[in-house]
Amino acid sequence: MNLGRHFEKYGDIKSVHIIEDFDGRSKGFGYIEFESKEIVTKALTADASEFEGRNLKVSIVRKREFVPKN
Repeated sequence: MNLGRHFEKYGDIKSVHIIEDFDGRSKGFGYIEFESKEIVTKALTADASEFEGRNLKVSIVRKREFVPKN
């Protein structure tokens, strides 16, 4: 099962991005973009759920504002 399929039960997914190392192996984390805030709220209930033998850490990622160094 892939990560997107694990979360599709909560609602429509826009994209799934798994972070990989230089050899193409998963680094153990990724990002899922959902179609609505309501689906995000539902998906957050998956925190600590099991996926492929591992417990998931599910949280919201917020964009950081770029602050140039002087």
